[in-house]
Amino acid sequence: MAEDGTGKLIYTFTRTSVSDPLTVNFSVGGAAVFTNDYTQSGAGKVTGVAGKVTFGYGQSTAIVTIDPKADTKIELDESVILTVTSGTGYNATGIAATGTITNDDGVTPTITLAVSPASVAENGAANMLYTFTRTGSIHDPLTVHFSVGGAATFNTDYLQAGASTFNGGAGTVTFGFGQSTATVVVNPKSDSVVESDEDVILTVLTDPDPTPTYLVGGSYVASGVIINDDSAVTLAVSSNVAEDGVVNLVYTFTRTGSIANALSVNFNVGGTATLGTDYAASGASLFTASHGNVTIGAGNNTAMVTIDPTSDTIVEANETVILTITSSNAYTINSPSTATGTILDNDAVVLPTITVNVSPSSVAESGTTNLVYTLTRTLTTPDPLTVGFSVGGTATFITDYTQSGAGIFNGSSGTVTFGFGQSTAIVTINPQSDTTPEPGNENVVLTITANPSSYTIGGSGNAIGVILDNDSVLIPPQSIQARRIDAAFSFGLGHLLP
Repeated sequence: MAEDGTGKLIYTFTRTSVSDPLTVNFSVGGAAVFTNDYTQSGAGKVTGVAGKVTFGYGQSTAIVTIDPKADTKIELDESVILTVTSGTGYNATGIAATGTITNDDGVTPTITLAVSPASVAENGAANMLYTFTRTGSIHDPLTVHFSVGGAATFNTDYLQAGASTFNGGAGTVTFGFGQSTATVVVNPKSDSVVESDEDVILTVLTDPDPTPTYLVGGSYVASGVIINDDSAVTLAVSSNVAEDGVVNLVYTFTRTGSIANALSVNFNVGGTATLGTDYAASGASLFTASHGNVTIGAGNNTAMVTIDPTSDTIVEANETVILTITSSNAYTINSPSTATGTILDNDAVVLPTITVNVSPSSVAESGTTNLVYTLTRTLTTPDPLTVGFSVGGTATFITDYTQSGAGIFNGSSGTVTFGFGQSTAIVTINPQSDTTPEPGNENVVLTITANPSSYTIGGSGNAIGVILDNDSVLIPPQSIQARRIDAAFSFGLGHLLP
């Protein structure tokens, strides 16, 4: 029966025995709601869930009339079901009759849902549009319910616009008068957290109204994905390498998270090794003595910077090359972020040989010439070197001579230092002039002191310089006369002897 028509649904109860009056019980069911969708007449009592009908004396039938209530609401066809229930004076139960009130306000709309685009970058400008579409009647406004699911979290991972209500778990969207679509916009929130891709799932729910105002179509679930575009970067280096070897130090920059786009990573350069002198670099977009940059290509997880040691013959300490990732808005830094590679020196240690000579070999005590002791080293390394020596001889320091050139000199030992790149060091002995006759000439002997860890000793290892005494011995006159007499007497006696 049409909802807005003049006809009515007539439910006829029939009995076989008609002698006495009879009251029959019945239940009321179906989708139509009493007083909202229809009224009734003929029943003694109707509550919307149950009622009674009375047969009069001699009557074989009793009638209940259902009169549909007219409205303009688009809804499904609705049923009114009367079912005989147990009572006194009859035994017919479970007998039912169903009448239908047909909606005549239009075709109940069907709701479908779709999302476009299906995925967007977390930090991009594009949003995901969830479009609810209704087919059928679009005349009146309509509110549709939906649930919200997925791995993404409302307010943390995204915001929304367009929904009438939205709490992260459920929401509603409203079609305006004459509108066939309604849209919910999901706007991802940008962050720098490396995380998995996350989805936002909207699902159309059935109308909770007892009299549904819409139907759920076949495509009622839409899932959009927020693609993580953040990366975290770490750094590692291969094992140490020999300076003159064929193996290089390889520094590997590794990213986790998004690999969709190329990523430029910044780093500082440190360590004791010197770019251009101790090593060359390759693989970096930029590499200076203090900083650099390397690019991880789109679709790649890693990029490598290669340090190639420069071969030399210089004996030196092991040297390091330290790369450290520095910050950028394009990525986060995870541990380890610093990598230290060591270039192992493999040049043999050749000790210098030290010799000593003196020139001139002798000088006058009161002269202007000095004894010059020259210590010479073979230059295996340009580094400064200190050599020890002992001081000997018959001459006495301070009394017979002074010195210059030695770092330490105390009359019995001393040291001399070769400066950076110097092959010789000099100790000068300056005789002290006096007028004292001495037993004879005096010497100054410098002898190199052994130090096997720093140098070897060449030649004799010592040098002797002589200070010539130039003072005369004065003899008193009486001593001369006595000597003459002694000589004559000796001569005379010799003459008189047979």
